[in-house]
Amino acid sequence: AIRSPDVFYNTFGVAKTMTNEVRTPNFSGQFVVAVAMKPTNKNVTIRFSKAELSGRQMNVYYTISENPSLLSYKQTPLALATIPKGESTKEIVFYFKESKIATVSL
Repeated sequence: AIRSPDVFYNTFGVAKTMTNEVRTPNFSGQFVVAVAMKPTNKNVTIRFSKAELSGRQMNVYYTISENPSLLSYKQTPLALATIPKGESTKEIVFYFKESKIATVSL
């Protein structure tokens, strides 16, 4: 979980282009979560499907879809999302296909 603008910009180097809108997360009320994969020439997309608070943990669920055609270059699949910062949240748990993948303590 990313908790400050400095870490966010140093990690992701967000830049404005002609076709995107850069929205800075509200770090006083949100965490930024990320899922990344190793570089690949497969056409892969990561999507967050839901986030839900369960007691003191925020459960974040994501899916990965893969197009069978190969790319002529390598990409690093990455998905970013903001989630609400709860006062009682002590950890963020990531799930892929309902299987626990990682836990991040806050």
